[in-house]
Amino acid sequence: MIGLSIMSLLLFAALSSDLVAAPDLEREVKPFLQKHCYSCHGAKKAKAGFRIDELGMDFLKGTTADDWHEGKS
Repeated sequence: MIGLSIMSLLLFAALSSDLVAAPDLEREVKPFLQKHCYSCHGAKKAKAGFRIDELGMDFLKGTTADDWHEGKS
């Protein structure tokens, strides 16, 4: 469920219109994930086998969006 919420936030940011500046995912979103998510879903601990630190940030490339939705890393 949390993966879906995060994916929605990141996908919205990536696809926002030119009228609203989309956040820089690497500069703005990744630090949030590091602070709030990596302790349970990072290299040291992968709760439920889900590692956010290994998921891509380019939602227009490959299967990134699907990986976030499915919780694949």
